[in-house]
Amino acid sequence: MPYKLYTADAEIEREDHYQDFIATTRFLFKEDETRVDGLQHDIARFGAALKAAAAGGSGEDLTAAKQRVQDRLRSVMARTERVAATVAGDSMVEDGTATATPTAADVRQYVYADALFRAAGEGDPMPYWKSASYLAHFMHGYRFNHRLAEKLGASPEDVRDVVRSHSAALLRGQYLEAWQEIDPANAKLRDIVADLLDGGLSQILWIPPTVPYWELGGPFAGLGKVTKTLLFSAWNVVPDVARRGGTELASR
Repeated sequence: MPYKLYTADAEIEREDHYQDFIATTRFLFKEDETRVDGLQHDIARFGAALKAAAAGGSGEDLTAAKQRVQDRLRSVMARTERVAATVAGDSMVEDGTATATPTAADVRQYVYADALFRAAGEGDPMPYWKSASYLAHFMHGYRFNHRLAEKLGASPEDVRDVVRSHSAALLRGQYLEAWQEIDPANAKLRDIVADLLDGGLSQILWIPPTVPYWELGGPFAGLGKVTKTLLFSAWNVVPDVARRGGTELASR
């Protein structure tokens, strides 16, 4: 799906799920602006009908407005799942579960980020903290960065006090220079490290064959069922954290 169905408050500066949706339908409508305008008009009427129904209206206009939107979208979109084509009726999709338990290092990261965000005049860093660690080192391009720069220009001592009070949450330059192991300091990243690095994938140059001609040996032993992993995130900070953390941890 080329668009998200929801934009969180912390993402509003960089994402707009509605505009992404309209851009998708514009492509599907072959750049026919008349059809795009008609869809937007019907969506607006549907929204107004929803509010009227919530306020105690009859709901008749709501049903008609919903049908108009559906008719327009069904000309270019379909939700046809080929579930029946699989033996188990599961579309060969398996829900994976993982237990991500925060550690003391993870909590220190949040406490430091919270203090730094407060010093910069920003809100709760929780959405960022849940997805990445060492935020002060890797965040770039966000409103937080601009406000932090302004704070450093106006009252650098406030930021300096926060950094000194939370030195345990900072990356150490000597660790990076010596390629030493670094704590992921994030529950999700720690789970990824355990799955992709500790499992042996970091020791092979390519993905092993799905149907090997002979028994795999050496660094490929026991990795016959591994496959590629695609990681997605809306935060710019995540690739930098994963790349840095993965590089350090893979070279233990």
